[in-house]
Amino acid sequence: MGLATTVPFPEQTIKTLLETGIATIVADPTLLDGIWTGLDPADLTRLKSVWATNPPTVVSGFAREGAPFPLFAITLAGDNPNADYLGLGEHWVDLDDDDVFDSGELTGVVRTTGSFGVYVYAHHADVCAAYYRVARFVFNVGRKALIQAGLQEPQMTGVELRPDARYTPDNLYVRQLTLTVEYEERWPMEGTMSTALGIAPPARLTDSGLVEILHEDQYPGDTDKGVQPYSTEPEGNA
Repeated sequence: MGLATTVPFPEQTIKTLLETGIATIVADPTLLDGIWTGLDPADLTRLKSVWATNPPTVVSGFAREGAPFPLFAITLAGDNPNADYLGLGEHWVDLDDDDVFDSGELTGVVRTTGSFGVYVYAHHADVCAAYYRVARFVFNVGRKALIQAGLQEPQMTGVELRPDARYTPDNLYVRQLTLTVEYEERWPMEGTMSTALGIAPPARLTDSGLVEILHEDQYPGDTDKGVQPYSTEPEGNA
């Protein structure tokens, strides 16, 4: 298992991507012509005018009183285990490429499916729909950026939400875009936290804190010390 990108804070990766996309469109509003295709020219002009004076603000968590609208609110819809790795995901990673497993190179990993809801709030239905399309555009263009950041297999779904006074400020329209990704969370299995939690160092470590992973041929004159290959084929078979 190779050392994949560690993603301790996927919400921030998503927030930064949206903020960068919005700033890029603010700097070059002609991008909206390609996002809001098929609109009547008058409607396109009107929506671009709204964007010029009120581009969306990106916040973490649901909208609250006093928030600036239009708004993109990033929330966690769910973090769910995707795959259970052998041995609770504990494995050695030769971080310094010295062919020796040093103390501190034992890590844990879990693969997680994360669903993140991006709520699009606006005071007008057309503005809500238009800004929702902007968010989808940014995520579609930014798929490779998400993958490079360790948020793999990105997929999007969307839905219009019925007004609910218990959760939504009055006179607001809301659409929810859900971005689902897969990512790996990694952590060291040795160190301050594991010691504090009473987790003993792995028995595989020697007194010097090293585990060598060398082939038997790399021990001149003493092949019993190295890893010896094993084959189920009878001797003499090719």
